[in-house]
Amino acid sequence: MNKKVIIIPENGNFDRGFGKATIKILDERKDDPENYRQIYCQLPQIPEIFRYYKEWQDKYKTLLESSRDEDSRGIKRNLRPRFSIPEYIAKCDQSLDLLRNDLNHWLRTTKQQLEQILDLNSQDEIQVVVQTHEITSESTKNILHKLPWHCWDLFIDDCFGDVALSFAASEQIAAAIVTDQNSNYQRPKRVKILCILGDSGKGIDVEADRRLLRKIPGAYCVFLRQPTLEELESFLNKSWDILFFAGHSDVQEDGQTG
Repeated sequence: MNKKVIIIPENGNFDRGFGKATIKILDERKDDPENYRQIYCQLPQIPEIFRYYKEWQDKYKTLLESSRDEDSRGIKRNLRPRFSIPEYIAKCDQSLDLLRNDLNHWLRTTKQQLEQILDLNSQDEIQVVVQTHEITSESTKNILHKLPWHCWDLFIDDCFGDVALSFAASEQIAAAIVTDQNSNYQRPKRVKILCILGDSGKGIDVEADRRLLRKIPGAYCVFLRQPTLEELESFLNKSWDILFFAGHSDVQEDGQTG
């Protein structure tokens, strides 16, 4: 069953809040697009989120620039790195954690109201459209669109199967997305990942990899644990977006496992 949600914030900004937000909820079982439920929730002020967003972006830009610190022949310009890459990646993760926590705090009431009404289960798909046509500040719209919405815990909780997130700058675009009247709009598809887990000996923790893969928002993961050749071939014949392998590989003499 597919459910569609439009979130329409009132005009405002992060310093003073957006007042109330209108939320329209449609169910594909109902043919009439005008037949939907409508609720309201508060989007309060959250002035720190812009600072957290800027810090998050700046840290990742610095990390990216360091990886490009080489000439056209691929030779590093500086023999000594400016900082420890692993330590700086940890700082990037910390900045994302701050932004994620602030985002989820801001959307907490919205999430609670949606969970009460949507009655989601693991087979459901949900399409969320954030409609920003009432917001007059282009810089506020820009930040709203660039926030890590995939980190919203409404999306990463294991309460439904699939999520598609879209942004609409006008009522007409939002209506086309929700009613599927815009032939140029293609709903994002779920990323399918075939995860092959090999031998976990010699210090390789494939369970940690499995837990991380399960947390990828919007991903559909299938796990094969030390599969036989026949099992592997049967799954490889299906269309996958990503093939992931973790662990040690080992081929038996008969070639049937590896």
